[in-house]
Amino acid sequence: MRILIAALLASAAFPAPAAPTDAQAAAIFADLKPDAPGCAASAIQDGKVIWAGGFGSADIEKKRPITPDTVFNIASDSKQFTAFSILLLEADGKLKLDDPIRKYLPELGAYADPITIRHLIHHTGGLRDYMFFAVLDGIPTSQKMTEQQAIDYVFAQDGAEFPAGSEHSYSNTGYLLLSVIVERVTGGSNKRFVESRILQPLGMTASSVVDSYPDGIAALSRAYARDGDGWKIDESLWENTGDGQVHTTVKDIAAWIGNLADGRVGGPALVARMRQDGTLNDGSTLDYAYGVGLGSYRGTPAVSHSGGWAGYNSHLLWLPERGFGAAVFCNAYGLDPGGRTERLADLFLGAKLEPAGPSVPAKLIAEAKLPLSQVEPGTYASASGGTITIAREGDATLLLRGEERIPLKPVASPAAGNVFATATDEGPEYFAATAPGRIAMEGMTLNRLEPWKPADPTRYAGEYGAPMIRGRIRITAKDGTLGVDIGGEKSALTPIGPETFRVGDWNGTMTFQPDGNGVVYSSARGLVFRRVGG
Repeated sequence: MRILIAALLASAAFPAPAAPTDAQAAAIFADLKPDAPGCAASAIQDGKVIWAGGFGSADIEKKRPITPDTVFNIASDSKQFTAFSILLLEADGKLKLDDPIRKYLPELGAYADPITIRHLIHHTGGLRDYMFFAVLDGIPTSQKMTEQQAIDYVFAQDGAEFPAGSEHSYSNTGYLLLSVIVERVTGGSNKRFVESRILQPLGMTASSVVDSYPDGIAALSRAYARDGDGWKIDESLWENTGDGQVHTTVKDIAAWIGNLADGRVGGPALVARMRQDGTLNDGSTLDYAYGVGLGSYRGTPAVSHSGGWAGYNSHLLWLPERGFGAAVFCNAYGLDPGGRTERLADLFLGAKLEPAGPSVPAKLIAEAKLPLSQVEPGTYASASGGTITIAREGDATLLLRGEERIPLKPVASPAAGNVFATATDEGPEYFAATAPGRIAMEGMTLNRLEPWKPADPTRYAGEYGAPMIRGRIRITAKDGTLGVDIGGEKSALTPIGPETFRVGDWNGTMTFQPDGNGVVYSSARGLVFRRVGG
């Protein structure tokens, strides 16, 4: 069932775009079926909903349809609310962005002395991922975990992945700690602060921060994952906030997007700071500001962010110079909320935007030194564990991902230089060869690994542990292949370079020490897990 709501604004700070028909808007979601997971969506002009729709099922078993009033966990789209909370507290005189985080979090070791609140906001603090330690400890997302349990995993660390300010590496740990700072400064919960200082003043009556379960939200969509030809529930019971846990609707979120423009809450000067990009120690600027990404879309500045947690998947797009926003919230992965927000912008703004063309990041264009024809086949890995494999078959260059073989082609635009991209219908990913054996993606540099296979895979088998970490990494060897068990989650280990293995298809890399008695996992860089026992 599809439920559509359409409304036009009479007066606005920007000329109201022409009103497409419901059928035109619905066509963007025509692939979503009534008895399967789907999405809610809205188009927003000057903070007001001008169209909204629901497509697919919010609860397959109960045959409850998704509507514009369906509530979704918007996952990492919550980070902008956390960053805004910090700016409100700064305006209150309660903290400063350049305060060291140990001022508020003394439980952290001395290694964290250089890390400031500003580093956490821009993902440049270098703190290790608390989620990895929770899963290693046998706490899957389907099991309840409290905020205290989550931060205890961070407090147990004795080092960081990199010096503060030297890298940009997306960090859920950083935003978890920002929410704890909010709580320690205010003496109340992060939930109470966000709801009382942001959501309620903006009239977001259907929105909340969930920090305990059961959540009690009658209009909440279930979340799903593929299960053969069907679907299974895929939801999380983790109760920590800051990096996620804002629950809202595509109608309610319009007030938030409007506030980013007019500063009804916080004031114009404060909301303008939300779009100030971060910097690294070397002075280079990031495309990440205060819980939002910065870029452009069809010739106009764009502010956006995505969220994904358990089966929930969301995307927010705001084009400030056009006063236009779009929100798409989905209850399963693979439904392309980001692409659909752009198609809503295309539909509602039309000729007001520059002709559609490749939105190639300017930084990649500047970094691209070699054409696709000179890219060496092989596996490339980043320090944070991201991997890609490039192969050639005849004249074709392919990106290999699991069983997928995705063609790569030069971007069909002279302005893009040597940038190349995936040739798919789901929207391109852009790449640049910055030097022989080196490839850049947005926010990531990968280096080519020399082909390698272990002479004796069995020598890696065993259990590995680290100080103050309860969980263990278990490596198994069978029939000449290796596998790993992390908190009950089992994956294959595929050799990709000297003593280095890819974990599953997407779960990072493990690098063993030459003697085979220690291993470093990319989810906890710098932490050596030592062999336990004989």
